[in-house]
Amino acid sequence: MKILMPFAVAGLLAVSAANAFACTAQDVQAKAMQVSQKMQELAQKDSNKLQAISAKAQEGGQKLQAAMASGKGLEEVCKYYDELLAEMNK
Repeated sequence: MKILMPFAVAGLLAVSAANAFACTAQDVQAKAMQVSQKMQELAQKDSNKLQAISAKAQEGGQKLQAAMASGKGLEEVCKYYDELLAEMNK
């Protein structure tokens, strides 16, 4: 599933990163699970919204990879997931 690929990549990168940030690897994993569950709900209830969110998620996945490479990592991943969840809950 291409839709979930950015989340898997971000989760794997976050787990390997140091836990010196305010956002921990466990936080990232929890947020990734919330996003995944919400996307599954949207798949059943609102496919149009899912498509819009999926496009945003793919774009965000590229930004997350750049953030991890630049050392911003976990903080950026948590922020990204929070924004994505907020968008899904509108």
